[in-house]
Amino acid sequence: RHRWQKELLQDRTKVRALSEELENPHNRHRWRKLEGSDATTYEMLTKIQALQRRLIAKTEEAVERDLLIAEKDKLYVECKNILARQPGPEVAEQLSAYQQALRDKTRSMKAVASELNMLQSQIPEYKYEMERMTRELQETKRRYYETKRRENLQRERAAPVPPLLQQQPSPALTHVTS
Repeated sequence: RHRWQKELLQDRTKVRALSEELENPHNRHRWRKLEGSDATTYEMLTKIQALQRRLIAKTEEAVERDLLIAEKDKLYVECKNILARQPGPEVAEQLSAYQQALRDKTRSMKAVASELNMLQSQIPEYKYEMERMTRELQETKRRYYETKRRENLQRERAAPVPPLLQQQPSPALTHVTS
């Protein structure tokens, strides 16, 4: 603040000194007559035409710039509208969540596919085992029934014949063993 007051005081002093010099001029020859002459009408017309040409050229440049500015402004508005339609950060977060879920599902599907391949590779082994067991079962059944048949035959042969049946053989009750 002190500096401003000092500058203000100096400026007031300069103004006072210049005002006094203006009222009482010491240098009487400071005004001089300028030398030169008025231009002719032809020179003035040529200058006017040159200035008009320059004015037309500058006006055309200004119009071109205005058109360029309008075009850039239109492009700006289009870009702004396109940008407004772009998805925001919420959509990006949602997309990220979907991508993570997709990766998890893909990993799970690969594990299931791997397990499926392993189980499919075991199918022929199980089919072979099942056929073998079926053959064994049939063989065991065959032996069981064969054994049962033999036992029944032996029981029939070893069993005493009731006395009635021994005395009168009847053609209807005749038992043929083979």
